[in-house]
Amino acid sequence: SLCWNFNEAFYLPTNFFELIYTDQKLLVPQNKQLFAAVQNILCSEKTIKVAWNMKLEAKNLMKIGIYLKGKILDPQIGAWLLDPRDASS
Repeated sequence: SLCWNFNEAFYLPTNFFELIYTDQKLLVPQNKQLFAAVQNILCSEKTIKVAWNMKLEAKNLMKIGIYLKGKILDPQIGAWLLDPRDASS
């Protein structure tokens, strides 16, 4: 899901990408216009990206050609810094 206003969020359905089987498995966006918009936002130096377990999310985005730029935050790291003994963080 994506949020760019305080009270407004959007969800990309799991079928946003179609898996194409060729010599290599390729993920191809079904809606190229929507993909371009998402890519522009996530690759912008001006936007702040926040995600729990951001390292995994960034790896998954790289598989589809989206390379995060700008400020990137992971609340999971913040939770661990506040209480390293808490196994959930």
